[in-house]
Amino acid sequence: MSDSESESSGSESGSESGSESGSGSGSESPAPVVTKKATRKRAPKKKKTDGPKRPLSAYMFFCKKMRSVLKEENPELSFGALGKLLGQRWREIDADDREVYTDKAAQDKVRFANEGGVTGRASRKKKARVGPKRALSAYMFFSQAKRAEIKEENPDYGFGEMGRAIGSAWKECVGSEREKYVKMAADDKIRYKDELKEHGDKTAAAAAAAAEESSDESEAASGSGSGSDSD
Repeated sequence: MSDSESESSGSESGSESGSESGSGSGSESPAPVVTKKATRKRAPKKKKTDGPKRPLSAYMFFCKKMRSVLKEENPELSFGALGKLLGQRWREIDADDREVYTDKAAQDKVRFANEGGVTGRASRKKKARVGPKRALSAYMFFSQAKRAEIKEENPDYGFGEMGRAIGSAWKECVGSEREKYVKMAADDKIRYKDELKEHGDKTAAAAAAAAEESSDESEAASGSGSGSDSD
């Protein structure tokens, strides 16, 4: 082999070994795997209730017992459909079966009272009324008289359904029955006018007294000021 051939072969072997060593040294190391820490979801805080647990109605005791039974018999029913079915079954039960739930409701009400609970309007904070209570219409008197009756017959009714039921019953209320509520409204209108006049007189008298007192104070202040100037 000539000197030129040996040189060329040497340079080729050197370049190959250099490329191999370069590729080996320049290879990238695998990126470290970052593991995410599992985050715990905080359970929503329960609202604190002031006072004892409110008493349940007879219908609510019935629902507590029958909801799971009806759900098992009708698993395809939605929440709303199940509520309507419960209301239908409640209307269909006889007086003896209903009395069982009525007694439970009465006992729960006694329990609530013994634990210091307050029911009805006494549990609500009343706002100070300015002036007399406004007069009610004939329909409003009718609504007050019939709402509880319609609610008992249809315990599953919502607010809107209840309003429509009362409106329908009012349309059917004619003759002497309707005249009774018309008279109640007329009497209440007179009551409102009388109380409004009395309230206006009291307000005017109070305003006049306040104005007179303010005038006396200003005159006294003015007199004391003039006296100091003279000195």
